[in-house]
Amino acid sequence: TQEDGSITKRYGGTGLGLTISNKLLELMDSKLEVKSEVDKGSNFSFDLKVKSEKDKFNDELLKGIKRVLVVDDNDSNRQILKRMLELKKIKVDEADSGLAALLMLQKNAEYDVIIMDYHMPVMDGIETIKKIKGDIIKTDKLEDQPIVMLYSSSDSEKLQAECDALDIQSRLVKPIKMQEMYDVLAQLKNEHLKKSSLVKSSSIEEKECPLKDQVYTVLIVEDNEVNMYLTKILVQELTPNSTIVEARDGEEAVKLFFDKKPDFVLMDIQMPKMNGYEATKAIRLKEKGSPTPIVALTAGNMSGEREKCLGAGMDDFMAKPIVKKDLAKLFEKWLKTSKLNEATRDYKKNNVEHLNKKWFQQYATEDSEFKERFIEIAIEELENSVKALQKGVLERDLEALNAAGHKLKGTSLAIGLTQLSKHAVAFELLDECDKEYVDSLFESVLFEVRIVKKILLNGG
Repeated sequence: TQEDGSITKRYGGTGLGLTISNKLLELMDSKLEVKSEVDKGSNFSFDLKVKSEKDKFNDELLKGIKRVLVVDDNDSNRQILKRMLELKKIKVDEADSGLAALLMLQKNAEYDVIIMDYHMPVMDGIETIKKIKGDIIKTDKLEDQPIVMLYSSSDSEKLQAECDALDIQSRLVKPIKMQEMYDVLAQLKNEHLKKSSLVKSSSIEEKECPLKDQVYTVLIVEDNEVNMYLTKILVQELTPNSTIVEARDGEEAVKLFFDKKPDFVLMDIQMPKMNGYEATKAIRLKEKGSPTPIVALTAGNMSGEREKCLGAGMDDFMAKPIVKKDLAKLFEKWLKTSKLNEATRDYKKNNVEHLNKKWFQQYATEDSEFKERFIEIAIEELENSVKALQKGVLERDLEALNAAGHKLKGTSLAIGLTQLSKHAVAFELLDECDKEYVDSLFESVLFEVRIVKKILLNGG
């Protein structure tokens, strides 16, 4: 009982608390001990013998876990976790920061599980994991590294999306309970073993990716020497037979693009002289034939950045640091589908008609000059419609999207562009600006325009 319950006390204690505590300890065959020093303070302690609950956990479940890395800037938290793990004869290494963890991993240290705290200064848990999974030295081993994220209950909603994006399935709320940690570790390791056994039989086929045998020219546009070096290594690992062309700014990128005619471009956004947006627009204005896939490389995944990249004429978007498996997916997606004959075959399987040739031939007469001018005007109108749609998408202007869709529909029907006219009608009839749907529909228009432009430039 306190006379004053506030943080700043106006009244001293009566000493009853010590007396009551000592009486309670007497009932348990113990007593309070005190060590006191003038001007320094007092230390109260007691010894108590109690029965402990028997550990019901089956240690066999942790048999596969021999070594764990604990990453936490708080010394006390690391010591608690270390003690819990050592009770199960698990060797523990400690890192007091994200940077320290990265340095340990770069020295070829291997761990069955990494336990990562979310809240750390300079580089938090999420940023550290991004760099771990993007580490080119050991990407193959670390991309499936079992990781447990430690967090406070207040972080739950914010952390969920980040963990899902990084494929982190195991999380523990602090303060950590011993039994819960053992259960999570056992489940995580066993799932990892199952996953490894499932992919083992197909790992040879996966490593022998069809792209490894292909010969491409890849243009990397990056002004940062470290990023350029890392990106080159990843590209070489994925397509060892390819030629890599390097550009340090947008102006050089435009020149090399037309000199070297690359099959694929990785384009940094922020660069001196000419940025990635400007360089892409300059390429698209002069480019002839089938458009080359250009993927934006950006340091952040800011809201609206994807739309800005697509609006500049880029085909896809990738946030840095680059992760090998994500780059592999982009290569698979764009290098396999960039050839029109492959894309056309895929579409034919789904009975998709890009150009109604009978309708088109009504206007495309044998007069080569007339036909050439007709195709030129058609492509110009398609590009104008795409720009109008881009503006509407970026501004989330429903009325502008309806109008641009209506115009694109008229152009598409006049030329005989069956599939594109369907996308145009979808924009014309939009009754709300649902971001996910509108962005997806706009990407479909961009892809379809790419295909029909190639068909038209080849004479229909």
